[in-house]
Amino acid sequence: MFWMVYMVAIGDVCSLSLITCVFIVFIYADVTEQVYVSYYADSERYHSSLQNLVAKLRRAYSVNLIMDSYCQTEVAELGLARWCQRKLSVSTRIVMVVSKEYLKICENWQQDAADVLELDSVNVNRVCTELQYIVNHIFEKGRNSLLTIILADVNHRDLPDQFRGMNTFQWPENEDQEHAIVCNICGKEAITA
Repeated sequence: MFWMVYMVAIGDVCSLSLITCVFIVFIYADVTEQVYVSYYADSERYHSSLQNLVAKLRRAYSVNLIMDSYCQTEVAELGLARWCQRKLSVSTRIVMVVSKEYLKICENWQQDAADVLELDSVNVNRVCTELQYIVNHIFEKGRNSLLTIILADVNHRDLPDQFRGMNTFQWPENEDQEHAIVCNICGKEAITA
């Protein structure tokens, strides 16, 4: 949590001279809560759609969503596996965006998924690292852990057993659905009309 400082200048004309007053406005913002986004980019189009959704949620709802594509310098400095572990350990919530390829990784993550699936091994290994942490997180914190699952062209019945019954949403098609996801991520009740 920190204080953001804004200086606001207001001018007034008095006796033909410009008098300027400066006010300092303090805004208290809770930006310490980080939400980690676990995903596998099935295609450039899918990855672009995901980045647009994350950017919109960050901008419109001020949710501090973290994903590797926003932190490339830090990922390069730490290495992908260490970066994932570090970010996951400080995140207060986790969002899994489950696509068809992500689902395949979920089904094979305890094996050498990169060899089994013939996918981009760097990103498969990242997802496997994330899944190991997420499964441990669920085991330690219980099924009511702070995990939100967004399904992208996947049915909830296809999820592995350890992820069934979790907070699950379909890929948002409109602002009401986005709002419901954000409320879930932030731990608040969605307001429905």
